Amino acid sequence: MKTIKVYYNKNLKMTEGKLAAQCSHAVAGLVNQIGYDSNCKIIILEARQKKFYDLFAENVDKSIYMQVDLGYNEVKSNTETAFAYLEEETQIK
Repeated sequence: MKTIKVYYNKNLKMTEGKLAAQCSHAVAGLVNQIGYDSNCKIIILEARQKKFYDLFAENVDKSIYMQVDLGYNEVKSNTETAFAYLEEETQIK
């Protein structure tokens, strides 16, 4: 089974609705790049700002998508709010 991991920037203090939307947009952006697979689980995790960007840098060689907000509410325009990437498949024996 494939796994999509989503991290959001906890320092932004987004409301639950905004957070859900940004994580969903990150997943949608990634799926748009890699294609849809119904046999995929999604894990959503939080990270403080420094760790958020460290994790992004660590996974930049994978299929990855950074969600950038348009700034209509809650956060400023061009704020990077969440990213999603395809985790390598591991076989459990």
